[in-house]
Amino acid sequence: MTTESFFGQLLRQYRKALDWTQAQLAAYAHCSVDTLRKIERGKLRPSSYLAAALADALHLPPEKRQEFIASARGLPRTGTTTTPHNLPVISNVFTGREAEITQLQHDLQDPQRRLMTITGLGGVGKTRLAVEVARRVLADFPDGVYFVPLAPVDSGKFLISAIAKVLNINLFNTVDPQSQLINHLKSRSLLLVLDNFEQLLNSLEDYVLQDILAEAPNVKLLVTSRERLHLHSEWLFELHGLAYPQENSDLIQPYPAVELFFQRAVQINPQFSLNDNVRIVAEICRRLHGLPLAIEMAVSWLRVMSYSQILEAITRDQALLITQTREMPARHRSLRAVFDHSWRLLTDEERRCLLPLAVFRGGFALEAAQAVADITPFILRQLVDKSLVRRNADDDYELHELLRQYLETHWSATEAEVVRDRHLQYYMEMVEKTSPLLEDDHNAVTMQRLERAFPNIRAALEWSLTSASRTLKGLSIIGAIYWYWQLGHVVEGQYWHESILARVPPETVTVEMARALHGASAMAFLQGNLALSEQRSQRSIHISRTINDINGLSNSVMGYGFILETRGEVEQAERAYQEVSLLLQQVGKPYLAVATFSRRCSLAISRGDIQQAEALIEQIAQLDPDGNVWAAGFLAFARGEKELFRGRYEAALHDLEQAAHDWQRIRDKLTIFLPRRRLAEALAQSGQLEAARQTYLDIYEQWKEVSNIVGMAAACCDLAHVLALMKRGDEAISYIHRGLELYRDADFEAGLSCALIKAAELYCQQGKPEQAAHFLGAAAVSPSVKHLSLYLPTWVDRDNTIECIDALSGE
Repeated sequence: MTTESFFGQLLRQYRKALDWTQAQLAAYAHCSVDTLRKIERGKLRPSSYLAAALADALHLPPEKRQEFIASARGLPRTGTTTTPHNLPVISNVFTGREAEITQLQHDLQDPQRRLMTITGLGGVGKTRLAVEVARRVLADFPDGVYFVPLAPVDSGKFLISAIAKVLNINLFNTVDPQSQLINHLKSRSLLLVLDNFEQLLNSLEDYVLQDILAEAPNVKLLVTSRERLHLHSEWLFELHGLAYPQENSDLIQPYPAVELFFQRAVQINPQFSLNDNVRIVAEICRRLHGLPLAIEMAVSWLRVMSYSQILEAITRDQALLITQTREMPARHRSLRAVFDHSWRLLTDEERRCLLPLAVFRGGFALEAAQAVADITPFILRQLVDKSLVRRNADDDYELHELLRQYLETHWSATEAEVVRDRHLQYYMEMVEKTSPLLEDDHNAVTMQRLERAFPNIRAALEWSLTSASRTLKGLSIIGAIYWYWQLGHVVEGQYWHESILARVPPETVTVEMARALHGASAMAFLQGNLALSEQRSQRSIHISRTINDINGLSNSVMGYGFILETRGEVEQAERAYQEVSLLLQQVGKPYLAVATFSRRCSLAISRGDIQQAEALIEQIAQLDPDGNVWAAGFLAFARGEKELFRGRYEAALHDLEQAAHDWQRIRDKLTIFLPRRRLAEALAQSGQLEAARQTYLDIYEQWKEVSNIVGMAAACCDLAHVLALMKRGDEAISYIHRGLELYRDADFEAGLSCALIKAAELYCQQGKPEQAAHFLGAAAVSPSVKHLSLYLPTWVDRDNTIECIDALSGE
């Protein structure tokens, strides 16, 4: 019999003993049924990892596990292990900690690491991990691996007797107990797993563990504790929740938190399947931040609730997270009990400082904690040591979301108001300091800092809506960083601007009001609502003129010029941009100067005035935009537009690709479409029709993402033209009608007129003059038709179209 056949029979015997199907075992071991079938038939040898997973799934005890894995790999069967131990038998399959297990096994093999402390929040799985690691290193400790449960021990003076009891040492009153224990350990090579050590720390003398390590050189200690021990010989291993899907994550790949949910759900209902509920399960795991205990508690409600009901319930009430499992210790019977236990272990000063930290959402910096919670770095470090606060990947601090919710329940109404007001004040001051640093030069480090702070900024804005005085602070926040929402959060930005402006007296005439109105104008523009955008912009300009705020006025007039240009009112737009140029002589704003020259250059090119365009490009270059991504993008865009107009498509593609690349790095929705649309035109003009079609499709999706129906309409019309060139006439007609529909929905007259003429051209190409005449007739009555000669894209047959426009407008 081959080793593969022998193992296949062994595996089948174990499976049959549990009365499991191949599908059930495959699900528990996270492999396919086909793989399991081949293994049982002796056609496939499992990897070491899969063999271990199968052993876990079958709940094999240590004495059988080693032989099972050796057999799977075709190694000689060595019989049962002779290492003595008292490790608890845990029936559930261990899930999602392979990386942690591997790291701890490696650490325990290091002669220098003799005291390893696994720290983490209650319920994160410290004990389960320690037991699993201890089980896997049995062979490394010939004199035994011993688990010492310390939950029943309420004082450090009983630690020695607890260890002695596990080791079966009879302590005599005539000899010092510690000396008796150390004498027993001196010549032995063993591992002591000291579980739930945190409650002994305040009453423990440091020398107990230190003397064991000093006098018994072959003894190692693996400790689980919610708090570090603060010993020089201690090596820390911080344990966090299981990995879970982030928002918009690919749910195909396995996430340990989801796997745990699945395994426990199968125990309740063997027919359970994730397929139809994977997104709800992923959201449950996200809400619970991957905390294993909380996930198991949530799963237990599947007997009486649907997945969506469980999600709704845990979002509304943390009290749902409770279990009736008898073998669970009392401190783990509910999540509140877990946190109550940690709360009782804190000093009064630690409680005072921890409570206000619940106001933060996500990560927060040290200076934020000091300003809002009046906490010292020393106390913050103690809370980190006790696993109640942790450092995240960005080197900020954060609380587990469930702990944060628990702490909020301890606030009085007065305390809540005070801490939220401090939080609002801090983030208002933060964005006011940050905004000037980013207005002209979008420094990546500063931008990342702002990105990380945004969950807290949102919370501050929400609180700002609760009173008139607070709303003025919210107004200051949105006015300072309105541009942030342009980077990909337009719908949210519109919500905050409109919500706060609705609560501010309309007669307010301040710098903050003007900035917020300018931001609201940008949000409305990006949503395709030009009427509201123009209304907000004009009000912003009026306030800025009234209070003589040149800085704000230059921004607002620039935005208004862009609105006018989009509406086809090109002469007015030109005047607006010229005013901006004059204003900028009074305030130094290199970025805005570059943007202004770039837009004026575009208008000059649309008129065919290449001489003026080149003069403006030279002015852009003289502003030295090197190093400023936005400014460099404007320079490349201006050059690309000029080359496109001249028919130099290769040079145009190079410059426009560079502009698109620069602005993509910044993710500014207000400008990124400019080079991409011209880039698609250059691709179409140079005969790269499929690439042009795909680029227009991408632009359509980009506008759809921010619900801008004007941008979507323009992309549909552009797609219609390219599809016509590709001889896909029916698709072209379909897209042009979609564009017309969207322009009508947006009540955007200039775009609609342009689309009507494009529709007429398409029908002419298809030999349908009656339909073409119908669309030209509709364009003739449009008040915007006279502006179209400056609004049409470069690929239109401009001379013939302009003649048609002149005839229609009676000129």
